[in-house]
Amino acid sequence: MKKIKIGIAGITGRMGRLIFAELVKNRSFKLISGSEKKSNAYIGKDIGNVLGTKKIGIHISDDPEVLFNNVDVVVDFTSPKAVMHHVKLAQSCKVCHVIGVTGLTATQERKLKLASKKTAILYASNMSLGINLLISFVESLSQRLKEEFHVNISDIHHRHKVDAPSGTAISFGLAAARGKKIKLPLSKIPHLLKSSGKTSKFPIDFTSIRKGNVAGKHSVTFSSKSETITLGHEALDRAIFARGAIFAAEWIAKKSSGFYSMEDVFSL
Repeated sequence: MKKIKIGIAGITGRMGRLIFAELVKNRSFKLISGSEKKSNAYIGKDIGNVLGTKKIGIHISDDPEVLFNNVDVVVDFTSPKAVMHHVKLAQSCKVCHVIGVTGLTATQERKLKLASKKTAILYASNMSLGINLLISFVESLSQRLKEEFHVNISDIHHRHKVDAPSGTAISFGLAAARGKKIKLPLSKIPHLLKSSGKTSKFPIDFTSIRKGNVAGKHSVTFSSKSETITLGHEALDRAIFARGAIFAAEWIAKKSSGFYSMEDVFSL
């Protein structure tokens, strides 16, 4: 069986390490490259030695072009700025690109879609099966409930997470908006964050908490004057996101172009 040649952007980061650990156990892939930003202390060192396995003869590079050289797919959990540079390389090299970075602007997302005309790009705020199933449930429930139900989306993450609400929370908000046949004003989302217990006039709002080392805890609550319905998900192990990313990489490696989400991967 021909192995899928893969590169990992941000390989010594929180998600990069988990993805590498999953690849070690997966016989469908062959790791070709791993990259980091120029200031990283591990540049030039053997990936295996840095990440706790035996020496593998592949060194961590600070050159993104090396990352995209001679690979079928790159998995990218870096930053919005790095992603926009990487997607240009994916487009020119015709390399499939799996992106798990959150906090992209609407303009940046449009650039991803434009690049997907020349190569396959998968962009997802969350790569777990449970979350993506829940997103579809939220849209369905929002469609069936009357306008009297207000929607609150809560997300709790570790204290190092920068964006708030999380990309996953925004995905839930978009799903609820689709169900209600309204448009979620992405540019105004910071104003939809609940404060002092107040609820916004818009029928969807958000609550975000950053504390400790929480991998990710989300809930979507539909509330009327007479009843409350809550859907929830808690990530107990960040490895679920790495496994989802690897599953997505295997799926998209068969595509030549197009813009995809985890809903496509999981056939939702």
